[in-house]
Amino acid sequence: MKKLLLLFMAIVLAGCGETGSVKERDLEEDVQNLPGDNGNAKKPADRSGAVQKLAAAVNGFAFDLYPLLHESAEGKNLFFSPASIHLALAMTYNGAAGGTKEEMAAVLHADGMETGELNGSYASFLNMAEVKKGKNELKLANSLWLKKGYPFLEPYKKTVRENYGASLHEADFADPQTGEAINRWAEENTKGKIKNMVNRIPPGTVAYLLNAVYFNGKWAFPFNKEQNFEDDFYAGGKNPVTVEYMTNEREYPYFENGQFQAVELPYAGKEFSLAVILPKEGESLEEIVGQLTPEEWERWSQSFAPRRGTVTLPKFQMEYETSLNEPLQRLGMESAFSGLADFSNMVENGGVSIDEVRHKSYVRVDEKGTEAAAATSVAIVESAATDSFHFKADRPFLFLIRENRSGMILFIGELTEPGAK
Repeated sequence: MKKLLLLFMAIVLAGCGETGSVKERDLEEDVQNLPGDNGNAKKPADRSGAVQKLAAAVNGFAFDLYPLLHESAEGKNLFFSPASIHLALAMTYNGAAGGTKEEMAAVLHADGMETGELNGSYASFLNMAEVKKGKNELKLANSLWLKKGYPFLEPYKKTVRENYGASLHEADFADPQTGEAINRWAEENTKGKIKNMVNRIPPGTVAYLLNAVYFNGKWAFPFNKEQNFEDDFYAGGKNPVTVEYMTNEREYPYFENGQFQAVELPYAGKEFSLAVILPKEGESLEEIVGQLTPEEWERWSQSFAPRRGTVTLPKFQMEYETSLNEPLQRLGMESAFSGLADFSNMVENGGVSIDEVRHKSYVRVDEKGTEAAAATSVAIVESAATDSFHFKADRPFLFLIRENRSGMILFIGELTEPGAK
């Protein structure tokens, strides 16, 4: 059995008319109108040039970040929302200045856009993107949690509120209930799929910027559960595991080359689709990941064409969690995490930096469709002064007890197991 990669959930936003129930012959027409139909796909009327430019920035960011997360996953499951991460960082970016802003712009692929253009594009996208009709639902939410009494600039708060629809909350970060409130917000805005977004609020925290995204889509062509079967799944040379497969035979947008097969599964109403890329026997997933760029993805996606065949997928569910500090710094966003950070457009006189960018996600794929959720948090803390330090004895250490007048060492020890007696 071949390896399977859930590579990309391609969000295709269409018009705002009611979908209702769709007859099968209409769904067959939907396949003909999906992106990649030899250039003959219908273009959604509300995808403005600004939103398309924003989508290109998010996709560029996605294909930069994905290889780094793939590398750190070391063969384990991986699932993330580049849109959620980009949104949270875009809100943070509005508070940056100087070199920090330049670095963030490059990482976010926003260096070709004025800040106002980026914000306006997101305002348009958020206004058009939310869907709760027919069989599909897409919800995006943003929030800004600020330390009560801290000198955040009013223009910054206004920009985030008006362009990103962020709810603003003044909070006492020393109060454990603040962390509970943040976790409730993330859980409520992901239909209970993302829990415990914030485990512990570090000392010196002055802000949290959060995004949450929730998606629930029903297949245009549901799988028949009665046709499910169990078979082996082979992963990276490991022993096979038995999984439950679902199968469907009909016409789908399809594309293949010498390295992989690719199929696109539409959700009801044409607004969304799931693309799956499967390496051919003898081909490695790593080689495909190495080729993946926005330009290559665009070329592949334009090569899809309707073709009848059988699609067999495993049912699966997974959760994923990671800190994005290291990959974002590797992409070039370095000063934002250091004492050199310049967020003077967020806080009067600056003096703050990013402590952590954390991402959590969930996905379930079954006979009916796909449910997915993700949340991203950006924690902002007061920057350490240049002559200060952080000392955290969280690893084995040596200690000495001495008599100070003589300098005589009375005891020497090592702590390697704090719980032992």
